[in-house]
Amino acid sequence: MNISQETCRQLLCPQTNSALRQQDNSLKNHADPTVRYPIIDGIPILINKEKSILSIDDFVQQRDTTFDLDQNKFKELFWKCMPGIGFNFKAKDNYQKLVARFPENAKILIVGGSIQGKGMELIYSNDSFELVGTDVSYGDPIGPRFAIGSPPMSQMMV
Repeated sequence: MNISQETCRQLLCPQTNSALRQQDNSLKNHADPTVRYPIIDGIPILINKEKSILSIDDFVQQRDTTFDLDQNKFKELFWKCMPGIGFNFKAKDNYQKLVARFPENAKILIVGGSIQGKGMELIYSNDSFELVGTDVSYGDPIGPRFAIGSPPMSQMMV
């Protein structure tokens, strides 16, 4: 797991809000060591199995957790003609301004980070930033620097 020790110390068990400690390839609940969360590809999978529609096993097995909604032909044609939501002429400029404001070694929370947004390459490619992300789908947009856990995230997802 390639997140800082400081950030790791801030992670809490989504079931009990107790501190978590890294042991081997998992995070265990400090108060109840029988409660463990796996670390998959450097990403802690912090899912409260009692309250989530997703299961830890979905991520262990790397199943697709996104929705694939079928569209009729008319809707499909309509959306092909529309510009994508990520299409933004000012995005690159705006991200350059944003990155210039971040201090070196900034910790950045990325919500919905399993799909990299257009223009965010400047953030993802800066090795001095610690990126902490949360999402409900499994993805590897920024490699082992990213996490999954119960919203919120650093490899925190669901």
